Amino acid sequence: MREEGISPDAITLVCCLKVCGNMRDEDKGRRIHCELVIDGFERDVSIGNTLVDMYAKCGLLVEAYEVFNELTLKDVVSWNVLILGYVECGLGDEALELFDEMQSEGVPLDDVTYIAGLKACGIAGAIHTCQELHAEIARRGFGNDSFIGSSLIDVYVKFCLLKKAQDVFDKLPFRDTVSYNALIAGYATQGHGEDALKYFEIMEREGLTFTNFTYASILKACSSIGAVDKAHSIHTDISKKGLQDNIVIGNALLDMYVTIGLLENAQTVFDLMTTRDVISWT
Repeated sequence: MREEGISPDAITLVCCLKVCGNMRDEDKGRRIHCELVIDGFERDVSIGNTLVDMYAKCGLLVEAYEVFNELTLKDVVSWNVLILGYVECGLGDEALELFDEMQSEGVPLDDVTYIAGLKACGIAGAIHTCQELHAEIARRGFGNDSFIGSSLIDVYVKFCLLKKAQDVFDKLPFRDTVSYNALIAGYATQGHGEDALKYFEIMEREGLTFTNFTYASILKACSSIGAVDKAHSIHTDISKKGLQDNIVIGNALLDMYVTIGLLENAQTVFDLMTTRDVISWT
């Protein structure tokens, strides 16, 4: 585009910065930042928000915060991308501080803000803050949102509060793959394999799509209760769908067969894996 003498506009720059963030290409991101300042685009709100997001995704939170502070207008998107940046870097306490600051500034919270806040609670171990957020979500009528519901289930699972996670799930008017995944993973990781299998079978009857995460969770559940027949059935389904090459699923199959004591099956899975990481070998 540049070689043909066409100057980028705000949309071009936003798209390129998003690519830099997704690829974690901080060098190219910095160069585009310098160029857009020279071209006078630094005051554009959408570009400013994308810059914050790009630096945050690259793990450069100091730079993200500096850009955020220099924004002449900070909208809900500006706050969301910065808070999510701290969440993705595992800085839950700092993310919650920003969340509180956002509220004190009177910025209206949206569904993304609540999801970011719940994730931050899970990282920081802030049970009481999580429950306060849950109450506020219910008051503001966000309780029917499946993404917020799934985030609530996930954070309650992290706190080992499976009954609360189940209550949230039961009250959801619409349950999708994400909400089922969150509940199944909770039961699987907390050693309730039978419950995980029950919801996996309900999910199957409802015709919902299984993701890599679904399979990894249900294989863990099978291993915890020694459900050999179900494990073989799920393995067959995985093979039919050509998913065995996925490193996450391959490792889950390995771990499941080893835990059950079927080492020959585990060796076969290992031998067929096109990619092996440290988890596979371990």
